[in-house]
Amino acid sequence: MGHPWTLSDVTGGLIWECWLRSQPEDWVVMFGIFTHDGAFLGAQDVVATGFRDLRTVSTASWLRRDAQGRGLGTEMRAAALVWVFDHLGAEVATTSAWDWNAPSLGVSRKLGYRPNGEARRSPRPGVVERELRFRLPRESFRRPEWELRVEGHDAAAAFLGTA
Repeated sequence: MGHPWTLSDVTGGLIWECWLRSQPEDWVVMFGIFTHDGAFLGAQDVVATGFRDLRTVSTASWLRRDAQGRGLGTEMRAAALVWVFDHLGAEVATTSAWDWNAPSLGVSRKLGYRPNGEARRSPRPGVVERELRFRLPRESFRRPEWELRVEGHDAAAAFLGTA
């Protein structure tokens, strides 16, 4: 099955800051989601703190509004999860979403995440929202029907200290 997007590194100052702060225990990997003709659709991030011991990552994503509702959010998160579970050796993934963000909550549920608490957050002054947290053990991951092709993993694993 062909997909209209590929995972590719996003460029920019934020990327360099993440690279500079990354070390084997704590890192951020930021992926850009693009169509085959190069149009940017969104971003999928994977963050780890104490990864060598905890084997836990957190995922975060953003998808352009006109790209939503086509299953791309589920596919890009699934691709990141296949990578961290199968290639980096993660045992648990976590994520969160605002309680009003039904599409994001749906992606988490489709992939097998389970509720793991909530928090009150202030995304901007004077606004308080409820953030729902989720946890996904590797064995509960509802895998996609397609296989992920990973290129350049050895270099990434060495950089992240997971080789």
